[in-house]
Amino acid sequence: RRFLHTHFIAARDRHFAMEPIASIIPHMETLDDLARKLGISKRAVRFRVDALSDLLEKYISRGERNRLIFTGEAVLLLRRLEELRLEERLPIRQAAVRLRGEL
Repeated sequence: RRFLHTHFIAARDRHFAMEPIASIIPHMETLDDLARKLGISKRAVRFRVDALSDLLEKYISRGERNRLIFTGEAVLLLRRLEELRLEERLPIRQAAVRLRGEL
């Protein structure tokens, strides 16, 4: 955590904008949080999780009352999937194939 803060301060001192790394990779998100961030329904999030299940399995856990909990890595992968889907106008499954090719 100290490195993240120091890195952000050093970047800011060089006079260019940079998001702190901690804000790019959030710690944990729930299904509700993720749906809100991506601007889609919880059902749509589940469909995207299913499309990337092999990549996401190590980044998703179950929390209180069996709720899905997503790590920052899962959030980044799902966000990139949504970017590909919107920018390239791809169906979700094709966007998932493209994402796998990027990794």
